[in-house]
Amino acid sequence: MNYRIHFTSITHSNPLKSIEAADYAMHCIHLRRAEKLEISREEFDRIRAQDSIFTKANRLRFSYAQIYSKKAKYAAMKKNISRFIFSSAVTALLSPRYVVAIIINRLK
Repeated sequence: MNYRIHFTSITHSNPLKSIEAADYAMHCIHLRRAEKLEISREEFDRIRAQDSIFTKANRLRFSYAQIYSKKAKYAAMKKNISRFIFSSAVTALLSPRYVVAIIINRLK
């Protein structure tokens, strides 16, 4: 891979914020496809704030699985085997289904 990765980007400096923005964008896409009106980001955040603690914890768990998956990919690209193994293991512990989905997607 010959593209530039910089560590001051929002994706790297605050990955949870980046994932939340992507979740909001996907929510708006689903609303548009259902021919419903989009909601503001503030309204989206208010709706999410009403979720149960279990739902919030589950969302956070999956978000960290995504973050560690990206770290594993970066470590593999840099040939840092120990960091790749650690990040992959954390990803697998946080979300085994996500790891299986990644593997199946790579095999296609």
